[in-house]
Amino acid sequence: MRRYRTVQARRTSPEEGLGELTRLALSIARSVPGGPSAGISAYRDETLESLAWSSPRAKLAEQTQMIALTSPGLTAARSHEPVHVTDLASSAKWDDYATELGYLGIRAVLCHPVALERTVIGVVSVYADRPGGISSSMEQAVSSASVAAAELIARSRN
Repeated sequence: MRRYRTVQARRTSPEEGLGELTRLALSIARSVPGGPSAGISAYRDETLESLAWSSPRAKLAEQTQMIALTSPGLTAARSHEPVHVTDLASSAKWDDYATELGYLGIRAVLCHPVALERTVIGVVSVYADRPGGISSSMEQAVSSASVAAAELIARSRN
């Protein structure tokens, strides 16, 4: 399992923080077995804002989380708990969301909340193209990446 470094706080521009978030999303997608897509969103005022993604398909998946009334990403942010949907096609909880991701060929999703000082400020998501495509090693990698993402998301807001 790959370890993601914790970023030391330093003064950077919001644009630099976004660049680092994009590198983190790419790193997640490249280092996790199964080659998923990855995205990172900020969470504030009950809404998600897409900040970084590993591919054009991941960008569309992130945008779908932003506009859906309910999604695994919103649920993870609101509950402060990871949400793992092993097969979107058979999940009745997120029908509209699942339909939209189905058009993109995405069949499974894992969304992990990103917290800074006990406040959820974002979500790291991975998207797989087959049911059950998110393994326990992938879950561990996303958990580790969410720690690294916390400071980067905070910086991107400045």
